[in-house]
Formats: sequence, structure tokens, C-alpha cells
Amino acid sequence: MPATRRVMLIRHAEEPDKGAGILGVDESGHPDAEALSVRGWQRAGALAGLFTACAGHGAAYRPLAPPMAVFAATDAGKSRRPLCTVQPLARRLGLEVDTRFGSEDALAPMLAAVLACRGPVLVCWRHQTMGDVAQALCGGPARRWDAARFDLVWVFERQGGAWQLTELPQRLLAGDG
Repeated sequence: MPATRRVMLIRHAEEPDKGAGILGVDESGHPDAEALSVRGWQRAGALAGLFTACAGHGAAYRPLAPPMAVFAATDAGKSRRPLCTVQPLARRLGLEVDTRFGSEDALAPMLAAVLACRGPVLVCWRHQTMGDVAQALCGGPARRWDAARFDLVWVFERQGGAWQLTELPQRLLAGDG
């Protein structure tokens, strides 16, 4: 039986958009096409606040919880955006980000590692395969993550023998849904 009873899934934060003139930057503000946009870094910092502030704050933050483990997709030849998104939170919590798995790899090894964790787990992934993660946990019809959304949290809670999915808006930045 899985050890964790809560898995929180987020998409990496906002990315550069050359067509719109939005550049990627590293944490220091230097140009980096593989990192987040400035808005993405704002979201990453706000996520650190969201996931640490949720402890003991009642119904407004349920079912979020400070993670005891953090995973980020790492794919050869792709951006570092998932890691950039969760690094501020991991630092605040004193956690190492697990980057052993890619979003294009088989899901079973990643899910086995996630489910073996004690306590709540946060996973930051790429939107194209997040529906596969949801289907692997909950079964049922295929789900899709809207490519235009960076402002959601999918929370999976184990209740009895099944996983239940709750979709929560982050409401962290202006314009979030």
C-alpha cells in the first residue's frame, strides 16, 4: 500500500515567448531561454509561499499541505522549467528536488517513487503528460491539462482504496483564473 496519501501536481511556471517578446531569465535575471519568464519566477516564489503557508490555515488552503518530498521533470534536451519552478519552495523547506524522472519516461517508476514517500508530495511536470499522471492514479477517462494554464494544482488524495482528484486554482498572480 502506498505510503503517501496526498500527491499535488503542478505545471512548471510561465515560459518565455519569443513571439510576444517575453524572454527567459535565470534566478539572477540573466538571459536564459531554458529557464522561466519573469512572471514564471514570480509564480515560483508565490508557490513557495502558498505551499508553506497552507499548514494550519484552515479550509482556505485545504487540501494543500507543505510537501515532504518534491519531484521535478527533467528531460534531456528540454528546459529546466520544472526544476526552476519548485526550487524556491524546496530551498525554503530544506528539501532536495528529485530530478531522476523525465516527463517522456515511463510513468510507473516515477509514480512508484512518489507513492513510496512519507507525507504529502509535490510533483512539477510538463503539461503534455500530466493527464497521463492523473489517469495512472485515478483511472477513468483521460484528462488533459489546458496548455494555457500555469495557475492550477491537481490534488490527489487517497481515500480508502481509490484516489480522488481535486482541481484548485492557485490565485497567486494577477490574471490567474
